[in-house]
Amino acid sequence: MKLVADYPVFGAGGGAWSALYEKYQNNPYESAQAHSYYMQYLVETGVLGFIILLGFLGVVYGKYVQSFRKAEEIQRNRYFMYFILATSILVHSVMDFNMSYVYIGILVFISLGGMAASISKQPLKRIKPQTLKAAAASIVGIAGVIMFITSVLFIQASSSFAKANKTLVETKDFNQTMQYLNKALKIRSTVPEYAALKADLFKQVYAQQGDEAFFAEAEHTLRQALDKQPGNRILLLRLVALYEQKGMDSERYKVYSENAERFPWDMEWYDKYMDATLRQGIVVTNESPDQKNEYMDEIIAALRHVEQGVEHLKTLPEGQLQGREFSVTSSMAINAGRAYMMKGEPGQGAEAMKPYLNEDLSNVDNRELARWYIGATIQNGQVDQGWYDQLISVDPEEKEQIEQVAGMRF
Repeated sequence: MKLVADYPVFGAGGGAWSALYEKYQNNPYESAQAHSYYMQYLVETGVLGFIILLGFLGVVYGKYVQSFRKAEEIQRNRYFMYFILATSILVHSVMDFNMSYVYIGILVFISLGGMAASISKQPLKRIKPQTLKAAAASIVGIAGVIMFITSVLFIQASSSFAKANKTLVETKDFNQTMQYLNKALKIRSTVPEYAALKADLFKQVYAQQGDEAFFAEAEHTLRQALDKQPGNRILLLRLVALYEQKGMDSERYKVYSENAERFPWDMEWYDKYMDATLRQGIVVTNESPDQKNEYMDEIIAALRHVEQGVEHLKTLPEGQLQGREFSVTSSMAINAGRAYMMKGEPGQGAEAMKPYLNEDLSNVDNRELARWYIGATIQNGQVDQGWYDQLISVDPEEKEQIEQVAGMRF
């Protein structure tokens, strides 16, 4: 309902559920469809569209029931099957997404049409039958032409995209591939896969030739697609990869930071978000030291967000599955600890890292976390001798690295 509240009147558009549900979910489950046809319809079309749907169903069912009462037994039985089929699917759709399957949707509307066929054929008052027939035929004809043209265009776009992939595999002809992709995007500019492939090709050519024009085209393609689908993970990750290729840490940080709220249960997103923020904080420390703490606080807030999410998952009712893995990784803990140390609070840094220490020091990530934890305790004047001895016993060379961490000052 939070999603509906943000897009109340006209909804968020077709495909909105799969694009936006992660931002509003209560735990990290994966669901391309809402487990309710009516809820998904309400999300995509808003209250206005939902009222139109209910009005349509109300008219069909109301008229059917009226005709059913007046009809003879033979007439009733002739159309009753349609009523049973439509009603059973529509009722089941309250708690399931079966209407997302095209063939089931077709069955429902054919059944509604069968129910409508049983309605008494008395002409509407004040409207001549000839006028009514002509109007109905015109409406159906116009709708049919629109649907036909739309279908043809969508097929053309899909065909052009398929040809682009085929050309890329068989001949690797860049210009020909781009022609097909541009045609597909011109017809359906909202399909993220089309823009992602086009940007990837520009990115590859930029890597080979170093021509800034190709980088600019790749960025423009992704930005243009994101204007239409701002929360699309595919496009956002492509943009991050593009900035990583050129070493644009500031732009990479902005993508992660500005879109973190869209993926509150994506631990991989938060892991990389914290890393990007730390990198940006280090840059700012050298350029504008007074702004450093803003980035450090952002890292700490990100860790708290993940920790709160982990605690929330423990409160889920028995039997409710958690969904995807969601936990604090060793790199998250390290980055949070480093953030505290850069703020001049090594004690807090040690406290942030300590819960995530792991006895398995044969693991590189676990050793790094232990190293930073021990370094923080030394900076704080209270070395954790137990962990220090344990880490040194595994790798004596860690002693020098611990000293380097402990000697860092920001």
